[in-house]
Amino acid sequence: MFDRTPLSAFSLTLGLSLALIPAAGAQEQRPFPKVPNFGFGVEAGMNGMTGITGVTLTYWPMDRLAVDAGLGVGALGAAVGTGVRGYMLETRHIHPFTGVAYRYTSGADQFTMMLDEGANGERHYDFQAAIDPSHFVNLQAGIEFRWGPFQLRPALGWSQKIVGGDWHVLSGTAPTGADADPVNIILGSGPSVTVNTGFAF
Repeated sequence: MFDRTPLSAFSLTLGLSLALIPAAGAQEQRPFPKVPNFGFGVEAGMNGMTGITGVTLTYWPMDRLAVDAGLGVGALGAAVGTGVRGYMLETRHIHPFTGVAYRYTSGADQFTMMLDEGANGERHYDFQAAIDPSHFVNLQAGIEFRWGPFQLRPALGWSQKIVGGDWHVLSGTAPTGADADPVNIILGSGPSVTVNTGFAF
């Protein structure tokens, strides 16, 4: 089980953002260019929709809604994800948003880790482990900057592991108890910090 409070808060914020979407077919006078239809980007960071680094595709079905898909790689193996973002307001170049995404990671057949703690290295772990596939829900908030076709999208949030991601020692000496916390932090839930840059048309 996991704490649903962050998910509920972001879901409410996303819902309020989508509630501002104008009715289909409504005529709207714009002091700025229309949103693009499709976009391509490169994403890097920690616990993002594409893991550590990857590529993303974005489709804007309407002015204040974006649908994202991504493919990348991270500490937990290959990652694939999809999500939606709702824009809270629009100006010519600055577009704040909140969003939610699903991320699947493939796991790894062999994961090598070395941990040293203490000035004298009294705790030393050098082991290899296999990692099971994982499922995450990512909650994020950020700002999308647009200058013509160029876009920059920094975002902060939380990546919550839903299920999977267990690790099994294959060889070596593995940590236990509190000593295993660094491994669990790497393989489990944690903050999400990403930057996406690319082009849209």
